[in-house]
Amino acid sequence: MSVVSALQVQDTSHAAVAICRPESPHVRDLGRNSGSSGVLSAVLQDVERAVTVIVATVVGLTFAFGFANVLNLQARIRP
Repeated sequence: MSVVSALQVQDTSHAAVAICRPESPHVRDLGRNSGSSGVLSAVLQDVERAVTVIVATVVGLTFAFGFANVLNLQARIRP
């Protein structure tokens, strides 16, 4: 049993386009027009918050290590 089935659809330029839809009842469609927009919105907010925290941590650590390296260099140069 396949998890995803492909349907051939004709668009206005007569080119074949494959649309994939889940067949399994355990797989949800997370597209914009799905009925689970509240769940999708919550998941996207959680992912956005996690990415923001990770980026802020990386930027903060980069600044801290760079500043510490400059202070260390200044202490070595200054007698």
